[in-house]
Amino acid sequence: MYRKPAATFENIRAVPFSSSPERVAYGRRLVHGRAHEQKAHGFESEDRAPSNHPDAFALRCVRASSLFTGLTAAAQLEVAERAVQRSFSSREVIFREDDPTLYVDVIGSGTVKLTRVSKEGWEVILRVERAGSPVDGLGAHYEPVHTTSAYAMRDCCILSWDAVEFASLAARHPILQRNAALVMTRRLKLLQDSFCDLSTARVPQRLARVLLRLAAEGPSSPADAWGVSREELAQMTGTSLFTISRLLREWAERQIVYVDRSGVAIENFATLVRISEDNEESSTSSNDSGRVQTAIR
Repeated sequence: MYRKPAATFENIRAVPFSSSPERVAYGRRLVHGRAHEQKAHGFESEDRAPSNHPDAFALRCVRASSLFTGLTAAAQLEVAERAVQRSFSSREVIFREDDPTLYVDVIGSGTVKLTRVSKEGWEVILRVERAGSPVDGLGAHYEPVHTTSAYAMRDCCILSWDAVEFASLAARHPILQRNAALVMTRRLKLLQDSFCDLSTARVPQRLARVLLRLAAEGPSSPADAWGVSREELAQMTGTSLFTISRLLREWAERQIVYVDRSGVAIENFATLVRISEDNEESSTSSNDSGRVQTAIR
């Protein structure tokens, strides 16, 4: 883990969905200095809503997202018509913890990191979400403020719906509420699995399971590298940067993984699965159990 950086992220590429004074004021604060980006996304002014004509990308993302599974073709079209596309650059903030929940966001493309800051000021990675996943919450009716912070790990496109309008969609299409419950159930299981790993598994097992989970959730093959740094892997694994670096170096020498500046890629999937099941001999000693989290600065 590492301390929350002193520098703050600004320049969120967002636009207001309605003309109510509160939402317009909040949207103006977010898009201050970004008028040219609004024009690039089809906005003539920051108070004007986009045209309600879904493009092929928005409709394709709606059809691929687990949040909209089971909707009829007409309902998918209705949902896509109300979506607004927002673009974020790598490492740009999407929203911060305790920001008001104005939108329901689904990742159209790219990768998003969800974090939370502890009372002591340490930032912890909770999960990494890929295309098709809801980012956080279901709008003002359920969560008035964001409980996490979200950052783009790579350039990404987000589909956004006004929170109040999305609640109206969910009322007309109850399957959205069921799908949202399934999403939350999967996230809870992931947290339970992570807690069990931290309590019982050794570092090689935990790292292998994190890499396999990232590969399973990714839209591309395991041979592609993810934009996850060693510091972030250390946070997700609950150990030190030194231990992660040493393990990756040893696994790279054994051609289990490939490591470069763009991230980590799996070369020998079968061996990594055996390590995750603790059936592969590891050179990591018992002294590196890594069950005590180490601060990364």
